[in-house]
Amino acid sequence: MRLRRRLLTDSAPEDYMPIPVVRTHATFEPDVTRVIAKLFMPGAAASDEGRARIERIISSVLAMSSTQVAVTLATTMARFTLRHRDLAALLDRHFTAVAHHVPAQRCSPEQRRLIGAYFTHEYAVDAAALTNPSMVAAPDQAGVGPDACRFVMSLRGIGEGHISSIHFRAGVVDASHRLALEVPSPYTTNGLRRSGLYDKQAFRGKLGELRLFNEVAAGILDALPERFTMTQLEGALAGRGDTQATRTIHWLAASNYEVEFSVTSLSECVLFPGGPTESHGMEDARFVRFRYDDGSVTYFAPYTAYDGYTILPSSSRRRTSPPSGSPRSPVARWPTRESRSFHARSTDALRPSRAWMPRTTT
Repeated sequence: MRLRRRLLTDSAPEDYMPIPVVRTHATFEPDVTRVIAKLFMPGAAASDEGRARIERIISSVLAMSSTQVAVTLATTMARFTLRHRDLAALLDRHFTAVAHHVPAQRCSPEQRRLIGAYFTHEYAVDAAALTNPSMVAAPDQAGVGPDACRFVMSLRGIGEGHISSIHFRAGVVDASHRLALEVPSPYTTNGLRRSGLYDKQAFRGKLGELRLFNEVAAGILDALPERFTMTQLEGALAGRGDTQATRTIHWLAASNYEVEFSVTSLSECVLFPGGPTESHGMEDARFVRFRYDDGSVTYFAPYTAYDGYTILPSSSRRRTSPPSGSPRSPVARWPTRESRSFHARSTDALRPSRAWMPRTTT
């Protein structure tokens, strides 16, 4: 078969006008000093080997003398405090994640914080590249002139090991193509991740779509309320055995989560891979602004999740607050200049789709 290519130079409509593209001075360069401090769990934390490694680390800290603990902790705080906002609180949160492995003996505050440090991992989030920018109008346009627009920009940061994450910048652009970007904060955070509430009907629908809604799955969901937490789900899964249905139900829940940020600048926020579908990267987010009839706004962002083997179309969303008196309550919002706390929600695995099947092998 012979293929021919033809240039259709005369098919444009009469009112067609080309979109001008103006190159600006703005550039985005990788920065090895921008690091997050994320929870480090050695091995597979849920396995016998993983638990043994965690307990060995904790035992080594508890075996230190009080002087050794004080000196080691002081050295750690001196080296890393300037690189992270409220490092002490971060280390305390990481201790909480492994506290159930600590023996019944009482730990001093210094021991708890040092244990938290041993389970903390610094990661350079854009050490390799900062690329693929995408802009959307910001919800807060206060103080911006009529010929200008404040925007939020998302970027793909590629860090150590080629793991991608979603980064943010903010700025103002005017009708004369003048672009003013806010100076990025020296701090970076991946926020506080939580599982949130799950909807039973969404699980039924997804399991049915995957042809995995069987007696085992029905028994698990029947034991749960209409909206349930991860803790309630794990309780319902206990004693059900290791089946494709149980693995998939847990996989669906782990792939849907919320992240909360409390920051002073949008540039501090990094959406770092948090679910099994995206363990090796979150790539190429494109935010779209959707306005509801009540005046509230949700920012949806499709992105590509990569687990090291397969890719999966996924989505994130952020919700701004509706006008005063609106019955609709916000589930997420961008930080404004007055309020810098917002939520991000990943809702990839429960979106209807027949284009993929979960990998359930262990």
